[in-house]
Amino acid sequence: MHTLTPVPVEIHSHLVYAVDQRSLTSAKIERTMMPSLLDGNDREAALDRLLDREEIRDLLGTYARGINRADSELTASIYHPDAYVDHGSFQGLGTDYARLPRGGDAWPMSNHTFGQSTIDIDGDVAHAESYCIFHYQKVNEELGRMRAGLMLIRYLDRLERRNDGPWKIAFRRIVLDYSHEHDVLDTWPDAGITTQGLRTDEDPVYHPESLVPRQPLV
Repeated sequence: MHTLTPVPVEIHSHLVYAVDQRSLTSAKIERTMMPSLLDGNDREAALDRLLDREEIRDLLGTYARGINRADSELTASIYHPDAYVDHGSFQGLGTDYARLPRGGDAWPMSNHTFGQSTIDIDGDVAHAESYCIFHYQKVNEELGRMRAGLMLIRYLDRLERRNDGPWKIAFRRIVLDYSHEHDVLDTWPDAGITTQGLRTDEDPVYHPESLVPRQPLV
């Protein structure tokens, strides 16, 4: 059997591991570690990229909170005024999409959970692919009853930083990888004694002052 022996090779500030994988794939795989950031210029550029990526990830979190809580103004804040979105059933301005009716008895639950993102930045333009799991409960108008559903979607975004301002979305397309819908089943037995999420500004996330123990902790 051919053994796998990592061979470290010093190349400037890189450490490259060349691993012969002939017994598995007959291919050579090279793993390159992140270069040293000791040089001032390299370090500053790397930190700028990290800050840009973190700002873009925060933008995705803002979208999730806004859309989940039916907060139209918060949702609209992630788009440039002329941003265009293609959601299949809706194609138009992002700010118009953000202000579509949500919540209420017809759409009591929405939960977007973002996973990994791939973000490519070139100056003041970035392209991002972000994976999202979307659960919902909503009245199906054709069937006339409440339904629950799951969608596995990817957001393909073009983001722009204009006039040294914040990163915002200039174009967004949703790609649907999977979906299903079914009648609402029984809820978790302890749901009634657990703080409930709301699609209004009464949701606990808007009231940090309430995040204190109701009684002294023992």
